Amino acid sequence: MPEIPNPYDAYFKGMLAEKENAKSFIETFQKSEIVALIDTDSIEFVPCSYVPNHLKEYFADVMLRCRTKKGERFIYHLFEHKSCPDRFAVLQILLYMSLHWTQQQGKSSGWLDSIVPTIFYHGDKPWNVPKTLRECFPPDLEDVFVGYIPGYDVNFIDLSKLNDDEIKGISAVQAMVKILMPRSSEDIISGVEEVIRLLGLGATQRDVFLTISFISYTKPIDPEKIYDIAQKFLSAEDAMTTKTMAEQLHERGRIEGKIEGKIEGKIEGKIEGVLELRFGEEGVALMEKIDRVHDIEVLSKIHDVLKESKDIEEFKSGLSALGI
Repeated sequence: MPEIPNPYDAYFKGMLAEKENAKSFIETFQKSEIVALIDTDSIEFVPCSYVPNHLKEYFADVMLRCRTKKGERFIYHLFEHKSCPDRFAVLQILLYMSLHWTQQQGKSSGWLDSIVPTIFYHGDKPWNVPKTLRECFPPDLEDVFVGYIPGYDVNFIDLSKLNDDEIKGISAVQAMVKILMPRSSEDIISGVEEVIRLLGLGATQRDVFLTISFISYTKPIDPEKIYDIAQKFLSAEDAMTTKTMAEQLHERGRIEGKIEGKIEGKIEGKIEGVLELRFGEEGVALMEKIDRVHDIEVLSKIHDVLKESKDIEEFKSGLSALGI
C-alpha cells in the first residue's frame, strides 16, 4: 500500500521507536547476561540514514543502542525481523554490521562498537535455513578453509516456539509480540481480542493506533468486529477512533488489494511463461510452489532469479534461498 509499503516493517520499527517499548523489549528478549551489563534507561533508537541508497534493502529493521552500566561505551542491538525463512539472513546481518563499522572510521576512540545481532522470526514455516555463517557453506568444506569464515553469534527469537509464560514486558510489547505470532485462521479473532485487551491495560494512544492500523492492514477481520472488541477494552473515544480508522484502512485495502492482485497475476504470468519457454514441463511444475507466494516483492525477486539462472537447478537453488 502506498503509505505502508511493508506494514510489518512499519509496525516493528514504529513500536520500537518508542523508548519505553524498546527498553521493555530488550529487557524481555535480550540475553540476561547482556541485560545485566547495560543501562536500559539510556536506550535510544538509531536512525540508519548513512546507509547508501543502493544498499537500502539490506539495512537492519531496527538498531537500538544503550550505554554499559559503567557508562564508558555504547552497545548496539541489531534486530532483523523475518516473516519467512531467509537462507542468507546471517549474511545480510554481516553486511549491515560491516556498514556500521565502516562509517566509524576516523571517529571516537578508534575502537569499533559492540553489536548484538538478533533475528526476530514471526513466520509460520520452520526456520530450516542457516543461523550461522558457517552453515551457508558446504558441510564437507575442508578444515583449512573453515578458519577463514567470519564467526559471530546471532540470537534467534522464534515466535512460534514461545509460550504465554515467555511473553513478558509492558503491555504494548506483549501486544506487539502476540499480534506478530503466526496463527491459524481460526485463532485470528481470539488473538486480536487478546491484543486489544493488552493495549487497554496501559499502552499509549500512539501504540494503540499503530497496532490497530497493523491489524487492519494484515488481518482478514471486519472493521465492525474490531470495533466490537475495542469497546470492551478501550475508552469510548479510542474505540470510536479505532472504528473510523479501521473502516478507512479496510476500504483502502479492498481497492488496493484489487490492484495488487492484478499486478501479482501479471508477474506470475511472466514467470510461468519464461519457465515454460526455458525449461518446459519441468519448469511449469515449479509453479505449484510459486503460486503460494502472494508478496509482490518476493514474486519480483523470483522473476529476477529466473532471468539470471543458467539452468533449472540454479533456479531451484534460487527459490530455496528465498525460502520457497
